[in-house]
Amino acid sequence: MAKQPDSEIIPEDEVALYDYWKVIVKRKKILLGIIFVPVIMAIIIASFLPRYYQGEGEISQLVITAPNIVAHIGDIDEAKKNKIFTSYSDAVKNVLIFLSPKSTDKVRVIIDAKTADVIPRASNDLLVYISNLPEIRKEVDKTNVETDKKTQMLIAEADFRMQKLKEAQKANLVFLKQVTNRMKKQEIVLADINPADIIQKDADLSLEISKLEQTKTDLLKKKELKINAGISGPYSISKQPSDLRIKQILIIICVLSLFVGVVVIFFLEYFDRMKARDNK
Repeated sequence: MAKQPDSEIIPEDEVALYDYWKVIVKRKKILLGIIFVPVIMAIIIASFLPRYYQGEGEISQLVITAPNIVAHIGDIDEAKKNKIFTSYSDAVKNVLIFLSPKSTDKVRVIIDAKTADVIPRASNDLLVYISNLPEIRKEVDKTNVETDKKTQMLIAEADFRMQKLKEAQKANLVFLKQVTNRMKKQEIVLADINPADIIQKDADLSLEISKLEQTKTDLLKKKELKINAGISGPYSISKQPSDLRIKQILIIICVLSLFVGVVVIFFLEYFDRMKARDNK
């Protein structure tokens, strides 16, 4: 027998791939049916599923390290969700807390909710819950005590400086009165002492006193505010309800349907060939 030229020999792997392709083409209706029926059903079901708004933000200026915060909180399951968002837990779908990829001293938070207005409220309640965890509460109380001491020292310093400035202002006004009286009696002339300079000094002292009074007011307000586990930053909230999860589910169904469909048509092909072989 003449040997077949190398140019006419078809590699075995190409023959196998072509046979696979012929099987797929032969049973394409079955394959398409297995793929499209579950996908269409999933689309119909997905159209009735609720969509959620998503808010993403971060907690910064933490009283303890970010990894410890995440470790203490753990996963927000249904029990924790009911505890944190007592009166509106049904409106919060999911809460994710994880380390920020951009910073080691911040915690990222993602909240899924039925309505956009729930997210700011949920973020505040989440921060309160974190601050009241026993391990974190100790650090919060310790930080508040230290902050109160520093604030009280700054207030005392502001009071002391205001007292000195008021005394200087009082002495300056007495001096201005004396200069005015002596000028009336022509005991001194304008060239010796200018009353305008004394008046300007009084204005400068009044301005300094006013600044210190505002500083003291700000410090008193700061003293009333108690520090929490951190500061919850502004959340970026989606303008439209998110359907990302639904899209992910549809993609998974498509892939699984394709896999099942290929397995089924090759099983049918194998079954038909075995049946034909038995009939010979």
